[in-house]
Amino acid sequence: MAERAGRGRRWAVVLALGIVLAACARTGAAPDAPTTIPEGWATEENEAFVLAHPSTWESFVVDEDLVAELVGADVREAGGGIVFAAGLLRPDGVHDPNVNVVVEPIPATIDDLDELVAANLEVVGALLDGYELLGEERVEVTGRRAAILTGSYPLDQFDPDEGARWWMAQLVVYDGEMAWTVSCGTAGADEEAVADDLERCRRVVGTFRLR
Repeated sequence: MAERAGRGRRWAVVLALGIVLAACARTGAAPDAPTTIPEGWATEENEAFVLAHPSTWESFVVDEDLVAELVGADVREAGGGIVFAAGLLRPDGVHDPNVNVVVEPIPATIDDLDELVAANLEVVGALLDGYELLGEERVEVTGRRAAILTGSYPLDQFDPDEGARWWMAQLVVYDGEMAWTVSCGTAGADEEAVADDLERCRRVVGTFRLR
């Protein structure tokens, strides 16, 4: 059972990458995303971004074969793809919870965050059967418009023997020609069971900053 569950959750990790989960736009000034980094967390820094996560999480490389099915060659050639992933390694070899950072080129027909998230609604419906939006707010990240969304979807669509759902917080940042998506998620039977991990995930994505 552990191996089957692992396969389903590996698919959940990949299918969270680069998918913008949208809701109706809100009006008014957007607050900054939360930035407080809990004591003892690890901070990942490079020339493009800064992100913090629990120090017990380790960085890892997402299976290239699975990613290739979702991230096309045109996206990779344009500089898009997975640029970071980290998580808590479980005995079955799955990183759960985990966070990943994806950057993707934005089509020339899309001019702002609202159009970006709207354009991905069809993709979300096609890839994630049974997705439920739990919350949404508009924020700013280093002066860019962004949205933090929380949601859940059943994992049995990828593995019939997997009875859990995938719960995640996702930060979507519109950066002109590129879109940044920071997804943090965990598997669990219900929202109460994953409440602490889901709140932790929201704090993780809230630490993301662009250089």
